[in-house]
Amino acid sequence: MTTDHYRLSLDKVEEATQIIDPVFLHSPQFICDTLSELFNLSLVLKLETANPIRCFKGRGAEVLVAKAPPDTH
Repeated sequence: MTTDHYRLSLDKVEEATQIIDPVFLHSPQFICDTLSELFNLSLVLKLETANPIRCFKGRGAEVLVAKAPPDTH
């Protein structure tokens, strides 16, 4: 058994955006000045608490359930 099925790819990300409810797709983002200065880069934070269930897990759960075999729902 390989782990290739679980590896992240742009194709899988694009596929997921077609499955996930739009309410989860556009979490606000902002540049964190303090951490950007600390690490000498532009660090972007995503505010996941702004979506309806207050965390990122809704997207993953929706994709997992949508792709599950019909007899497992």
